[in-house]
Amino acid sequence: MTPPRRTRLAAAAVVSLALAGCTTSRNLSLCAALGGESSDCDGGTGEHPAGWADPTSPSFHQHYLRANGDDLAACASCHGADYQGGIVGVSCTTQGCHTQPGGPEFCGTCHGGPNGPLPLDAAHALHATFCNDCHDVPKTFAQPGHITGTTRVAFTGLAVADGGTASFDAASMTCSNVYCHVSQTPVWQAPPAVIGCGLCHTSPPSSHAAWARVSTPPASATPAAVAAVCVTCHLVPVPGAIPAPGDTHVNGRVDFQPNLACDTCHGHDPTGAPGPALDGSTAPSSRGVGAHQAHLDPSFPNRMGAVVACSTCHTVPASVTDPGHLDHPLPATVSLPQNGTYDATTQGCTVWCHWGASAGTPPVWTDVSGDITAPTCTACHGFPPLLMRDGTPHTHAQPVLSACQACHPFSATTHVDGLVELLP
Repeated sequence: MTPPRRTRLAAAAVVSLALAGCTTSRNLSLCAALGGESSDCDGGTGEHPAGWADPTSPSFHQHYLRANGDDLAACASCHGADYQGGIVGVSCTTQGCHTQPGGPEFCGTCHGGPNGPLPLDAAHALHATFCNDCHDVPKTFAQPGHITGTTRVAFTGLAVADGGTASFDAASMTCSNVYCHVSQTPVWQAPPAVIGCGLCHTSPPSSHAAWARVSTPPASATPAAVAAVCVTCHLVPVPGAIPAPGDTHVNGRVDFQPNLACDTCHGHDPTGAPGPALDGSTAPSSRGVGAHQAHLDPSFPNRMGAVVACSTCHTVPASVTDPGHLDHPLPATVSLPQNGTYDATTQGCTVWCHWGASAGTPPVWTDVSGDITAPTCTACHGFPPLLMRDGTPHTHAQPVLSACQACHPFSATTHVDGLVELLP
């Protein structure tokens, strides 16, 4: 960032100061140091040169102070530490001059304008509420390093939130690794005419690839259309608005819509049962879809057992922000009941509900050869089983459903429920 543009000071010493002599004797060398010519200071009158209080004059005191380091100590020596009169009895804060709190030491005297210290050049207007995040704002005018300009850019606060390692390149006038701009390196001297999401991150951010189904806006979407996608999950401002600290955007944290339902990202109903998967895929050959429908969808054709709760195989968060949910890398962790195991490489399950098949070749989660889309008895056990649960041989029977029903009740509520039920 360039040093703030010095704007015109409001007339800073009363107009009468250039006309009326000092009623108290002054040190003539000090008078000359403050811009007075020898003829003006003769006789101890202490008058400043003509035009000292005239903003249109080359002798206006702004120019002198700028050329001499903006040091107000000499001003205070005559007009008082509070600039209310001092030994000369002439106030700097009356008759419309330096009326802001602090008098001549008001930030807007040098930075910005009469209403405040915000410089008007480059991207300052876009960062109106973030002064402390980019600069070491002095608590007093006389703080060391202030008027000498030894510190220009010092990133703190929001700029380094979430582990940001912000830096500013004075040669290219770019900011890097600033929290507020994610991975972008905006040029300070070239603020955009229209503020959009791309000023700080892509739409959606690259980190949202896992949630492509709900985070991808339509091609050539307007800023409003992009925001409409973002607002699915996040609390975001109106496109083009400048968010202030404490709002729900660019505030050092990720804010979510309250009470997000599972199917905001997962699946097609309130249970969140895929498909579609997080990335939008719907084919069972996709890991995110697989056999979810066969396990979770009550309307699945030819259902062979009761619907399985999501928590049977996964840790289900109570809230979208629970640790281990959004921050967990894909694929999701699978924890099967009764010491069952899942091989993420082969996608095979060794678990009680597939007990017979697991003993040989475990069923594959994304196997679309038939068991997922049209399950058969052999997806879980032999038909009929060779062994019963206690390891003893199963009674010989013909491989037809009617043979099973001779001994066992068969329905979605009585099958694959953890019990071996026999007809009375």
